[in-house]
Amino acid sequence: MVHAITAQLTIAITVITLQSATPYIYPAIAITVITLQSATPYIYPAIAITFFTLQSATPYIYPAIAITVITLQSATPYIYPAIAITVITLQSATPYIYPAIAITVITLQSATPYIYPAIAITVITLQSATPYIYPAIAITVITLQSATPYIYPAIAITVITLQSATPYIYPAIAITVITLQSATPYIYPAIAITVITLQSATPYIYPAIAITVITLQSATPYIYPAIAITVITLQSATPYIYPAIAITVITLQSATPYIYPAIAITVITLQSATPYIYPAIAITVITLQSATPYIYPAIAITVITLQSATPYIYPAIAITVITLQSATPYIYPAIAITVITLQSATPYIHPAIAITVITLQSATPYIYPAIAITVITLQSATPYIHPAFSSSDEQPLTF
Repeated sequence: MVHAITAQLTIAITVITLQSATPYIYPAIAITVITLQSATPYIYPAIAITFFTLQSATPYIYPAIAITVITLQSATPYIYPAIAITVITLQSATPYIYPAIAITVITLQSATPYIYPAIAITVITLQSATPYIYPAIAITVITLQSATPYIYPAIAITVITLQSATPYIYPAIAITVITLQSATPYIYPAIAITVITLQSATPYIYPAIAITVITLQSATPYIYPAIAITVITLQSATPYIYPAIAITVITLQSATPYIYPAIAITVITLQSATPYIYPAIAITVITLQSATPYIYPAIAITVITLQSATPYIYPAIAITVITLQSATPYIYPAIAITVITLQSATPYIHPAIAITVITLQSATPYIYPAIAITVITLQSATPYIHPAFSSSDEQPLTF
């Protein structure tokens, strides 16, 4: 069985043309996304990914925005060694969402045939000139340096200081995010990540929110086997944005020295008690089970039910998303995916949020009005950390 898999891992994925016909959300947007090629029987070695051209023609959401995102090249039969990534130029010409914002993001260079050894990442300068969304915000984000030819050993990342001078969006917010330390020459073994403390001093957006996020521990020299991730506790003390929300998210356990076989993921319970943002929302998300020592064969994923009861944000939205079934011991062949990852409900906070979609139908002129999407596209949910640097590739493969 293993030999059969190894012989047939020549993956070709071409994904996404998105069209919307109504001047509501994503009016007249055309997205052409994702060409993925792999020629070797490893894990996506020799991969070429070309991602994302997004165009919008109407002055509603993302007016006159042009996003060109992601070219990824790997030349060696390892795991993304010798990768060159050039990612994201975003331009907006109208004083609506992201008025006069210029984002230049991400140049990643690796020179050694290992896994991102000797990597230097310089990422993100965001400038806004208008007192609408992100008024007078200056973000300087991410310098990553690694000096050893292993996998991010002895890496120190200091990331994100965000300053806003106006009492509009993110007034007087200070974000200090991400310190990553690894001391061993394996794959993120014995890694401790402490990430994200967000403080806001004004009762506007994120008033008195404290976020403590991510502790990752791995003890074995494989690929995230025996990993335990405990992630995200969010607390808000004021009845404005995210009032009385408690999020407990992600426990990941793997017991085998392969690539996430026999993984059990229990993810996300979100509770809100007030009729402001996310009023009475209950999200229960993701149970992933794999029983075979390959790459997610025979995977069953049941994901996401979101309910909102109030006509504020996400009024009367019901999303049931993702049933993934694969019956064969290859890489997601014979997969049936029905998927959505919602765009942002707030065009202020993370307005360019990931879309992960395969076969989406909407009948109402609210969210994704009259959209028919056969898609896999993922833009970054955070334009600070790894902006627009992702893909979800769960299309049936070409063997």
